[in-house]
Amino acid sequence: MPAKKHTFDIGELSSAIDKVVVQGSKVFINFSGNERTYEYKWKPASSKLIAVLDGFVKNPESVSLGRFYNTSLKGGDLVQITTIS
Repeated sequence: MPAKKHTFDIGELSSAIDKVVVQGSKVFINFSGNERTYEYKWKPASSKLIAVLDGFVKNPESVSLGRFYNTSLKGGDLVQITTIS
């Protein structure tokens, strides 16, 4: 059975990211002004990422999504797999 899909349409809340989809360890991100979707692998439990995104949706000022994204990339928690057109 495929993992549950969590979709976050956050374009109105974020100036950098339009949409994030989390399904198991796979993460798909659409950046603002970009027609492409980028596929990533999330290494820790997906519940951690979903909790951060839920918190951002409830209170956008509680989390710097850009900082979280950059820290996750640098720390190896988020690894880019491919670009999907």
